[in-house]
Amino acid sequence: MRQTCDAREMSGPSRPGIVNGDRKHSSVNTADLRGIEARDLLCVWPLKRDTRRRSHSDLYKRSKSVEMLHVFISHSWSASPLVKYAVLSFRYNTPFAFCASFLTFIFLRLWGVGDALCFIGMWIGLVCGYLWGGRASFDRTLLFFDQCCIHQDDETKKLEGIRHIGDYLTRAEGFVIFWSQDYNTRLWCIFELACFLRVNGPDNLEVWPLPILEHRFVIVLFHQCYWVVFSMLHHPHYELLLDIVYTTVTGLYCLFIEGRQRVRIQRDVNHLDLSKLECSLDSDREMIMAHIRRMYGGFDEFRSFAENLFAGFHHQWSINGYTFRNIFVTCFPSICVSVLNGRILTAATITCGRTVLLICFYTITYTAVRLGYTSSLARIVCRSLYLLCGVVHAAAIVWVRHVESSFLEATSYTSEYIVICLIIEMGAVMLLEKALGLMTYPPHAYILQMCNFIDM
Repeated sequence: MRQTCDAREMSGPSRPGIVNGDRKHSSVNTADLRGIEARDLLCVWPLKRDTRRRSHSDLYKRSKSVEMLHVFISHSWSASPLVKYAVLSFRYNTPFAFCASFLTFIFLRLWGVGDALCFIGMWIGLVCGYLWGGRASFDRTLLFFDQCCIHQDDETKKLEGIRHIGDYLTRAEGFVIFWSQDYNTRLWCIFELACFLRVNGPDNLEVWPLPILEHRFVIVLFHQCYWVVFSMLHHPHYELLLDIVYTTVTGLYCLFIEGRQRVRIQRDVNHLDLSKLECSLDSDREMIMAHIRRMYGGFDEFRSFAENLFAGFHHQWSINGYTFRNIFVTCFPSICVSVLNGRILTAATITCGRTVLLICFYTITYTAVRLGYTSSLARIVCRSLYLLCGVVHAAAIVWVRHVESSFLEATSYTSEYIVICLIIEMGAVMLLEKALGLMTYPPHAYILQMCNFIDM
């Protein structure tokens, strides 16, 4: 059993339980239902686990009585609070973060700062915009987040808040899953999903995968550091060495870390096992299973429904607003480069190359498993092919950079050229992400074998 328990599982066996999970509106007094605006949640989010208890009262005071909610946030308490904050800020603070970054760039340029420091300044401006954007945000989206909307210090108020979880779900227009690796092993999380889908259906459901954002941040950081170092070098041999080091590191990261994580996520979202659903209290487990049986006729029926829904999660990730923001942030280093030195083609090749590497990883792994080549020799061959893809990726970036250098020496770039290239780049990234999504949708029968293949 995990040491970190969901507050919904800490209320004791005397808790009244969840009610009204399958009715569109209940007769509950709306004064008992609370929500918090996105901008307020971003300001008071507990970034560290050890600050949770000290900030509980302050968190609850920032929420207010509501009649309806825009979004119900479902999450596992064992997932990293910092990553969950990053995901929420990523969703609601991206416009402010981009504005902060460009204002920083304008200030540094007017001050006569060089390219390297401008790259660093734009990155710092972006990060600060995400960290403190809530204080300048005008987003009044009403959210349900249990730490803020259910009292954590007063046991009586906590029980009352937990008793109304079903009412929160029926009054929420949307449902957002902070997807972590243990999400579909938490019985309370699955129950929240079951209640919402009973009355709303899957159209208003979004999935924000935490692991993918972590990997995306690392890749963008690599990309930004590459351009910072590149802007300080003025010798072709050093630049070539930098290209080799950068492309090797990012290629191996995409192929051996991010690629594996994506395959594991696809496996996890498509398997719902009753024996693996964890709940700290037996009384809660019995109550939740009774409600699921009442709503769906049995757990097997709900599992079948949920697995069909999970099967579409990868497809849904490629079309929601969260993903579009993901693409914009992925292109952020390219935007910086285009503004500073016009090397938009090189930056676009780097950005698109990452997704191409993931497509190659998935294709090679799937082909080997599909054909039954799962021996140790087959794994060695596939890993050699991964490395070959990384070498080709590096060679492509070096070639494009030299071609673009010749072009920039012969002519000067214009703002129209930059804008057109950026539009083309973002369009290409969207198409490649869509292609990657189509390769993983619907899930195929070989996903478990693929996970075993890459883990050995």
